[in-house]
Amino acid sequence: MKKLIAIAYGEIPPNSGPDETSMLALCNDVATGLKKAGFKTTLLEIKLDLRATTETIRKLKPDLIFNLVDTIDGFSTLGHLAPQLFEHLKIPYTGGSAEAIYITTDKELAKRWLTLNGIRCPATWSPKVKSGTFMVKSLTEDGSIGIGSENCLPAGAKLTKLIAAKKAEFGGQWFAEEYIDGREFNVSVLAGKVLPIAEIEFKNYPKGKPKIIDYASKWLTDSFEYNNTERRFDFPKKDVALLKKIEKIALQCWDIFQLSGYARIDFRVDQAGVPYVLEANVNPCMDRDAGFAAAAAQAGISYEILLQEIVNHVQT
Repeated sequence: MKKLIAIAYGEIPPNSGPDETSMLALCNDVATGLKKAGFKTTLLEIKLDLRATTETIRKLKPDLIFNLVDTIDGFSTLGHLAPQLFEHLKIPYTGGSAEAIYITTDKELAKRWLTLNGIRCPATWSPKVKSGTFMVKSLTEDGSIGIGSENCLPAGAKLTKLIAAKKAEFGGQWFAEEYIDGREFNVSVLAGKVLPIAEIEFKNYPKGKPKIIDYASKWLTDSFEYNNTERRFDFPKKDVALLKKIEKIALQCWDIFQLSGYARIDFRVDQAGVPYVLEANVNPCMDRDAGFAAAAAQAGISYEILLQEIVNHVQT
């Protein structure tokens, strides 16, 4: 008998942006891929009412859960509740543990863990810092929510005002961290093994425009940013030492956060060639055209085999 896999996603609030409404398309991608890999699938919406969600899961009786939950009721801070519930119900699930998701969702908490383990991260701004360029970002939300070129500012009072403005507009906590002017790399890790490393190239960016992965570059398909950021996997020989260093640090992050299944570690490398870890992404986006699937394809792993590998390394 075929295994039944419930594809879990967080309840999507009304009037959500493309970063959240795209989740249903992702669920369909994963469902199609899992069916081709020989599984039965069903969708499972995780609601903030965990009692009702528990009853739904018990009725479905899935053999395991493919966890795509990154928000519940629109909040990333609640995402860890889904794997906690799966653990409580003793149902195997894919990806990172509830603990790993909780820690890495709080960017400042994750940075403290990394720093204590000797991993270099961008410095956090405080009003005492009077020089340097910093980027304002959400403490907990991902998907580059609320991030644009205007988020990069020199140290000073304008940062304080922008942090307050972003908090008022989007809610939650906001902070500013050092803007590392340099190259950006994504390191995808599958079951503890590093897939081909990708660099995000910023094409045709005018002088003075920050080279960052902002909301437009991720979600607004008709924007300059979306159409001028490209992923590449080919590197010259001079980058070999740097790539090995990044790979080593990525695996250290995997161990520090006790990651499992699959994850992506994002880096910036400054003008002197020094790598900084931006964040560790537990359960990164699994769209067919997203970075993780692209890295797997570079390693000769089809989308269906990738999903199978993720299912093979579940939390129990």
